[in-house]
Amino acid sequence: MATIQVALDNWFTRNAVLLKTVMRVIFGIVWGIDGAFKFQPELVEVGLAFCLITGFLRKLAYTAGFFLSLLIWSVPEGFGGPYGPGSTDIGTGVIYAFVFVFLLLTNATYGTSRFSLDQLIEKRWPSWRRVAELRSGTV
Repeated sequence: MATIQVALDNWFTRNAVLLKTVMRVIFGIVWGIDGAFKFQPELVEVGLAFCLITGFLRKLAYTAGFFLSLLIWSVPEGFGGPYGPGSTDIGTGVIYAFVFVFLLLTNATYGTSRFSLDQLIEKRWPSWRRVAELRSGTV
């Protein structure tokens, strides 16, 4: 066993420069991936906010908002935990998911809003209705 340890120590000593280079490359790749993933939640939230404010692609925005809320509720919020005696807080992410379901049901019940960007696009391209709306009536 000691001979294996000595052999490995000698190998690491001889190849120290190579190992430093390999580790720098690996950490550089990890750093690049981290930088790429760091801004993705913000971009998704800004896109979702644009869709909600302007009424653009509402069906897709409500569905994406529902799943994003559940993802945020389950991963960073940990399902509203930590739970202890007397704890009743379930977290905010699940409430946002219910709000997006309510918005989707409201859109399905009352149809297209006159004040949405989807309504303006549908006037020019009627097939847009299949992408953006659950129901094609006008409020």
